[in-house]
Amino acid sequence: MAPCQDNAMTLPHIVIIGAGPAGLVALKTILATQQYTATVYETSDTIGGTFRHKTYDDGALVSSRLLTAFSDFRFTGEASKKDHPSIPEYLEYLEQYADHFNLYQHIHFQSDVTDIQRSRSRARPKYTITIQDQAPQGSTITVRADAVCICSGLHNIPNTPRITDFQQFTGHSFHSSQYKERSIFKNQRVLVVGAGETGLDIAYRAAIAKADSVLLSARSGFLSVPHEWYKSAPLDSFITNLCECAYSHRWVEYWKIKWNFTTPFIRAGFLLGSGTSNGWNQWALTKTTTVARGHHIINKSVKAMAYINRPLKQKSFLGRWLYSKLDDETDPECPDIDTTYSVPVAALGGKRIALSDGSVEEFDTIVFATGYKQKFPFLFHNNGQEDNGLEEEDEDGEDDGDDDGDDPLPNVHNIIQDEEPTLSFIGFVRPNVGAIPPMAEIQVMWWLARMSGQLCCSCPPSYHLMNKTNKRIGGYAVDYGAYMHDLAREMGSAPDLFKWLWTSPKVGIGYALGQSYPTYFCLEGPYMFAEAQGIAENELWEPVVARPWVTNVVFVLIIALFGVLNGACVLLETLFLKQF
Repeated sequence: MAPCQDNAMTLPHIVIIGAGPAGLVALKTILATQQYTATVYETSDTIGGTFRHKTYDDGALVSSRLLTAFSDFRFTGEASKKDHPSIPEYLEYLEQYADHFNLYQHIHFQSDVTDIQRSRSRARPKYTITIQDQAPQGSTITVRADAVCICSGLHNIPNTPRITDFQQFTGHSFHSSQYKERSIFKNQRVLVVGAGETGLDIAYRAAIAKADSVLLSARSGFLSVPHEWYKSAPLDSFITNLCECAYSHRWVEYWKIKWNFTTPFIRAGFLLGSGTSNGWNQWALTKTTTVARGHHIINKSVKAMAYINRPLKQKSFLGRWLYSKLDDETDPECPDIDTTYSVPVAALGGKRIALSDGSVEEFDTIVFATGYKQKFPFLFHNNGQEDNGLEEEDEDGEDDGDDDGDDPLPNVHNIIQDEEPTLSFIGFVRPNVGAIPPMAEIQVMWWLARMSGQLCCSCPPSYHLMNKTNKRIGGYAVDYGAYMHDLAREMGSAPDLFKWLWTSPKVGIGYALGQSYPTYFCLEGPYMFAEAQGIAENELWEPVVARPWVTNVVFVLIIALFGVLNGACVLLETLFLKQF
């Protein structure tokens, strides 16, 4: 690996850390402006990030193909016929993206960024980046950059809970990032700690591998809604933009009236449709807090539910007779998945583990699906030489019991610190129903517009979830559509609905009744491209008409109701009030 030659650069240079989806779209978007040069440094020997290195057997996207694709590059081949492509198909998509936009020539592989230092001048900061080459007899080099784009990912450093005397445990234990294949669970007594999507996936795989027993542990439970909601219409397409995150008055947004209004109807639908109001077909390990819209990250991996629900539904007449039809067929030779709100607190020697409820169980294998620490060990605030000015935020310890705090994220949309716009964090948000790659694309667009002084407005964030007890959710968990629209409005990229209803009804109606696909934010504004209209009129129109007609009728009625409410707020503010 050869260092970049500073004196060869005539344009400002940006260093990008990481070649996952966020790093790739950052590189492509930066180069497309023709205002910067850019180089990616990737620690592994290939692109893909988490999707390449932390995937496992039979993995697939839980966000839909239409939502996960970048704005100007769509899925092709067999993957384009699936609502949720497999992980290998998504990796192929990323490889095609890199080929199509000639990105590989700008990527240095097996290159660890070990340190970043900024110049003392905050007015015109420059960065010195230290890079360790992993190749045999690799050297350490330094490069200079005018800006840095951190795309190292949310899922980077495994987080393992502290368990007293855990060194005494003689069974097998590992973090979920190390899991690859289910055969390791056969004839094992398995404990899975953590009930996120990965935890549910692994518990399911342990069951169908014919483990002796499977126990799923999560201190605060989870909220289950399947990602495959209706044929040809994934869960993340059952949402609208109009009066949800577009054309919504700030009072309605401030009080989260729509979230509060629709919560009882959603819970009633859960109850009537699946027999439980605390999640769709979720009969165990429901959230310990009240289930309400806009408060939770939804768990969309539900194959484990059939094995969790099987013994519970047998105890209920309606569960046995009516609601058992919601579960996939199970193998009678495979064990049930038991659940508990208790978490492991101590190892007692051998394979005995003490749980927080006072019980003692024996396990052969323990899997910690307890997430990741948000750490930036290469960043200047971590070496004690200089503070980066970010506000500290504590770890929530939701399911991991670890009080080692995360490194903080910046205060402007989790992208930049206001006083240092040349240092960006891309991809460090987690949507309730959405996908990180398209959010990263809009984040990069916003960042470039911010650095060039092209933002047309600034508005207070309207996208934070409402969980007041979980500090991490308050930190990076957001409502997908609201977040995308907040950034798009500041860039001048939010679609003009009335214009599109007039010029292309398919685009206008599809946008009003559809999801916040990134292509909609390229119909106009600084990142407009000619093919966006065709994508919106065809590919993005499909999920709207694929939904049951009754769903669209309900959506139109809700939009009409909130249209009246928003109109009343506009009238009241215009006539009587100057400010909120």
